[in-house]
Amino acid sequence: MKLKVRKAVKKDKELLYTLILELSNPEILTPPSFDAFFEDIIKLENSDVWVFEIKEEIIGYALINKCLLLRYLGFVAEIEEIVVGKKYRRKGYGEKFINLLFEKYSLDKSCRKIAIKTNDIKGSARLYERIFDTTDLIYFQSFLNKI
Repeated sequence: MKLKVRKAVKKDKELLYTLILELSNPEILTPPSFDAFFEDIIKLENSDVWVFEIKEEIIGYALINKCLLLRYLGFVAEIEEIVVGKKYRRKGYGEKFINLLFEKYSLDKSCRKIAIKTNDIKGSARLYERIFDTTDLIYFQSFLNKI
């Protein structure tokens, strides 16, 4: 089956909400809060929401943030979220999604690298280590303004 990738549009909102609930708590991420945020984020120039389709059925999505770096004279495309629908998992689609993202971002000469991070060592990390170079990066974070 032919896998296609395209930028998300407003009409994708409901299907993407269903997919994102696989990562989030529905008591926190309510449809009204998601609706407003989704419509804002697909308009941003420094973020891209991609949907992956087979025969016009959305089977996954990815959210990419473009982080400008002076030392690179360009940007890093950071895959912040990538979700494959449950019925399509373990069929090679995650790798195909990532390869399509590589193709898309390699066309932009100011994109210096594509990166992803995870704490899912027994799951998605096994896929990522086949595709990406492993680094010694240590990631620090502090949550602010929790929802």
